[in-house]
Amino acid sequence: MKKALSIIMALVIAIGTFSVMASAYTFGSYITDGKYLLEPGYNIGSAPSFALGERIYGIVEENETACYRFSPTTNEIITFTVQTSDEIEFTISKNGSNDKHTFSVTDTESKLYRLDKNAIYLVTVTLSEAVVDRDSGTMSADAAPASAEYCFYTSYSGMPASVAANINFKESTLKVGESLLLKLSDVTVPDLNVFWRVYDDPSTLMRETDVATVSDDGMVTIKMNNGSFITDTKIKVQAVWYYGASEAEVTKTCTINAVAANINLDPYFDTNTRQIYTGVGGFIDITAKANLNNGIIWSSEDESIATVTPSGRITAVAVGKTTVKVTIAGTTISRRITVNVLEGHNAVIGVTLSEDNASVRVNEDIKLTHALTTVNPDLPATNQKIIYTSSDPSIATVDKSGTVKGIATGKATITIQTEDGGFKDTCEVTVKPAIPNWLMVVVAPLRIVINFLIMIFEKISG
Repeated sequence: MKKALSIIMALVIAIGTFSVMASAYTFGSYITDGKYLLEPGYNIGSAPSFALGERIYGIVEENETACYRFSPTTNEIITFTVQTSDEIEFTISKNGSNDKHTFSVTDTESKLYRLDKNAIYLVTVTLSEAVVDRDSGTMSADAAPASAEYCFYTSYSGMPASVAANINFKESTLKVGESLLLKLSDVTVPDLNVFWRVYDDPSTLMRETDVATVSDDGMVTIKMNNGSFITDTKIKVQAVWYYGASEAEVTKTCTINAVAANINLDPYFDTNTRQIYTGVGGFIDITAKANLNNGIIWSSEDESIATVTPSGRITAVAVGKTTVKVTIAGTTISRRITVNVLEGHNAVIGVTLSEDNASVRVNEDIKLTHALTTVNPDLPATNQKIIYTSSDPSIATVDKSGTVKGIATGKATITIQTEDGGFKDTCEVTVKPAIPNWLMVVVAPLRIVINFLIMIFEKISG
């Protein structure tokens, strides 16, 4: 007469490493709470494989059977440990034959089995018809509950204490809409089931799941900006598995630098004071660049006050106030610019520097001047504020009055920009070596004479 699965069917309750776990589960416990459930099959063909030593969490429904399969690579004697919330029947069969054993569990139970190398074993889980009367502690023939929770796992002598694995990315950067496939490799336990999740960090104010999603096969996608996802942020995507006697999850983590959808404006407008002050006829060209390839859409809330072209030219039409909006096509990501068209404001519509190209020697300086073009050329600009900048202050510097000083040999671009309209012009400055001191001594008398003659000429001609 065959013995079930070839040998021992001895009951082992609360022994060794399982005693702590056995005492942790009582009726009314939530075995699967917070755990990932391995989706079961309903026959040997659809049953998912699991690894020896792996913990399997599940819920069995009334009139259903959950099936799982495993196949040992060596001849092993295993301890099969089960924990349940209600009475559940477990059946272990070998190669789909009658070589099987069925036993009922109401709380926690462990059994020993000898496994044959490369054989296929099927674990089936069903609700028992009889349940325990929790008041009396005795069995009753009441109808089975609608569902019950369970966890089971195997252990054996020489079983690895933990699972080692590598992940193909420890860190990566993804923009909104981009995806990345994460994979585990070099997993030391065959047939181990891995679950993927976006880790919701309780210490942050944002919901990480509003930023990223991950599929069952590890495909991470950064979602369109939602909720608090308005700036770049770090997201942890984890591979999760359960192994050994401990209930604790084991994780492998990839940190995703999630780049929020954004629009950069040139000229730049401060986030809190994105305002334009101009007069009728004034205009400003704004370049909007998004970090997505969706395209840019411009619109004006009141075109009777200000219009905007598809390229971003805002033109003041009449005195008043309106809002111009730039949006990333296909998204809700936008920037708003308040346009204040002021009465009597003579708007700047251009600026020109006195030089396109200039030169200066090290430790010497030159003065650049500029001219403003306005809507009404007969009147001065209402707002005459300008800003000078140097592309390379290590070569040449410029102060607020336009005085350029040579610092080191090379070339630098001096830019002037108007506050009204953000108009720009540039001058390329070449910085030449300084005149040697000995040469300065030689030419100094000649310089005095030349300067004297220039002064006399100016007086005569003046």
